[in-house]
Order: sequence, then structure tokens, then C-alpha cells
Amino acid sequence: MINKSSTVQNTLNFRNLTMSPNEAKSIIEALANGVDPETGEVLSAQSVFNNPQVIRALFIATNALDSLAKREKREKTLPDNA
Repeated sequence: MINKSSTVQNTLNFRNLTMSPNEAKSIIEALANGVDPETGEVLSAQSVFNNPQVIRALFIATNALDSLAKREKREKTLPDNA
């Protein structure tokens, strides 16, 4: 049987740089809102992150990460044989 939780975590582990779905969601939400996630500064009007298609894609990504986080939380509460 495949452990779904470890499969998900493996997809988020790139060169040993692990990040929870909630951490990734926070960064992507900041970018979607035109804010640098590191400094909190507003991104320039010429930033690619101010492109409407990019903003839509980022919000879709945040929804997907939210679903992933909810699924991981739900899976942790299930018994091992579920």
C-alpha cells in the first residue's frame, strides 16, 4: 500500500528543501497579492506577479495547497488500516 502522506511530502521535498503546504500557500498568497513574501514590500507595477494571468494561476495554486493541507490533516486522523 502506498503511503499518501509520504508521497505528498516527497513531492514537496526538492533537494532536501522541505516546506509544508501551509508555508508554500503563505508565500504564494503574498505574491498573488503583489507583496514580496520576504520583505513585505509591494512589488513593482512591472513585476510579472502583477500580470492578471499569473495572479489567477497563483490563486489556483493557493486553493490546491489548501486542499492538500486539509487532506494531510484528515489522513493523520485516520486509523492505519483506512
